[in-house]
Amino acid sequence: YIEPMAFYFGVFLPSLPYVIFMTVVVGWILAVLQSLIAAPLWAVMHMTPDRTFVGSQTQGYLMFLSLFMRPVLIIAALFAAMLLANPIILYVSKAFWAMRTANVSSAESIGFYVQFLTWKNWLIMYGMLLLPVVYMIYGLTNTLPDAILTWIGAGIRPLGETQAMSEMRAGMERHGADSRRSAALGGAAGA
Repeated sequence: YIEPMAFYFGVFLPSLPYVIFMTVVVGWILAVLQSLIAAPLWAVMHMTPDRTFVGSQTQGYLMFLSLFMRPVLIIAALFAAMLLANPIILYVSKAFWAMRTANVSSAESIGFYVQFLTWKNWLIMYGMLLLPVVYMIYGLTNTLPDAILTWIGAGIRPLGETQAMSEMRAGMERHGADSRRSAALGGAAGA
């Protein structure tokens, strides 16, 4: 049980903010590529009346506004997430461990034994609680630009970074379930 938990708390959770940020940057690079491909069509649309069967020139201006505003909003969201991470994780940690202490101490005289025997399970639950909290905090780099650009009417659909992050999250959850299952089978075989 130690090796999966060491990976989870020592590698996965600390690297998650950077992985999310890199995924968002790749999404912006894809938006730049999309703009390079769409720019000639947008230029041709300036030779026609305001609205054609292809669309309007307004979409091109909104796409370029989104293209230039998104990096600024991503960086602002990253700094906001860094400012929010410590107090939120501190609150979640204190609340979780206080709840654990209350649960364990309710066992009265056998509380010490219950505390000793269930420590691993509480640590796993704590890790499972931290995962969505870290996703929500550092996922701000993905959601904040989309929300602000939608509010100002320049919301261009995301180019896959949202799907990539949800696929990464599902993959890590599958990996965690597989490692817990193999550890449980290894423990059962050893007994």
